[in-house]
Parts: sequence; structure tokens; C-alpha cells
Amino acid sequence: MIVMFDAHCPRCNAIRLLPISRLRSLVNSPLGIEVTLECYCGAVFELLLGQGPAASFPGAPAGPADVSGRMSPSHR
Repeated sequence: MIVMFDAHCPRCNAIRLLPISRLRSLVNSPLGIEVTLECYCGAVFELLLGQGPAASFPGAPAGPADVSGRMSPSHR
């Protein structure tokens, strides 16, 4: 499986399809999943993915989520 991100690059002002090798960091924060990517042009930018704070979803199951915000199959 090839993992790719489609993201808007602020420098190119275009949607770019970026491979996992362009991923610079992935942080699970209180706001959601913060993804830092580097475009082919050299611009480094962040995306905020996921469902947002767990506290806003009472009774939400605990477990790892993929970058799309869906629970992984083993935690559904």
C-alpha cells in the first residue's frame, strides 16, 4: 500500500499529492492530529486532521486513529 497525502501548498497555491517520504512530523495533540509536510517546492506546512478533541465526543472509544480520523480496524 502506498500512503499519499493530498494537501494545499501555500507557496505553490495548489493541491499537491505528497508521498509519505514528505511527512516531517505527526503529532497527536488536543486539537487533533497535526501533520507537518514538505512540498516539492520546499515549503513546510501543517495540516490539522482527525475528529478534534476527544472531550467533544462523549463516550468515544479510545484507541489509535489513522490520519483520516477514522478508528483503526482493530479498535472499532
